[in-house]
Amino acid sequence: MGYVTDVSALKKSSNVYMFMTAIKIAGGHYIPNRPLGINREAYSIMRNHYAQFGLGVRTGIDLPNESVGFKGVDMSTDGLLLDLSIGQYDTYTPMQLAQYVSTIANGGKRLEPHMVREIRNPSNEHNELGSVFKTMSPKVLNDLGGKDVWMQRVQEGFRQVAQEPGGTAYKYFGGKSYRAAAKTGTAEAFYDGPRRNQYSAPVPTINLTLVGYAPHNNPEVAFSVVVPWVYQGQPSDDINKRIGRDVMDAYFKLKEKEQKVNLMQIKQ
Repeated sequence: MGYVTDVSALKKSSNVYMFMTAIKIAGGHYIPNRPLGINREAYSIMRNHYAQFGLGVRTGIDLPNESVGFKGVDMSTDGLLLDLSIGQYDTYTPMQLAQYVSTIANGGKRLEPHMVREIRNPSNEHNELGSVFKTMSPKVLNDLGGKDVWMQRVQEGFRQVAQEPGGTAYKYFGGKSYRAAAKTGTAEAFYDGPRRNQYSAPVPTINLTLVGYAPHNNPEVAFSVVVPWVYQGQPSDDINKRIGRDVMDAYFKLKEKEQKVNLMQIKQ
């Protein structure tokens, strides 16, 4: 990739940039074919910061038995910390990924997700809604704080992923009127599905992910896509990006249709 900055590293999905960041956090030093000499406390430092975005912790969603994902337990080798820096060592749920990208979209505020916006009382009229019993107001779980420019750099990197040539999702989002911001992900995994007993050894696979929001300059919707067990050596056809694009296309088409209906009602 040549010389990359923090923004272009996000745009092009540079693992090496994230590796170097993790090495600095851990107080290590890179010398070819030599140990990095990292401080093991870096695992906790990085995980604690990830948790502020909703990764590896409960999101607060109003559903029972929410999973927090899985944390890798072996912290004996330097390479595993580098894996952690690119999302390859700990695992996260689709809801955690949605909260994470929403936190970026919100400028650093992590909001509690809800399945419903309001609960209404029963109505005696079958064609009328009952009065509002309870409204789910937005709740900020934590604010990342820090300098505004830090989050703005991340947001710009996500924008370039989706909107500029060379971005890893530009093929699917470039030119869209809703101006998305996104981040692609590719994680090595192994097949552990219902047919696993048919194989004599774990089958290496890829988990494809995509997170994003739109519009990038005034976000109103965020999404996360996780496609597990995409086998190595087989064409993925960018299924994670196609799903994300189709979701956003459908959302904004529905929004446009609703706006047209409201306009017609006003004119009438």
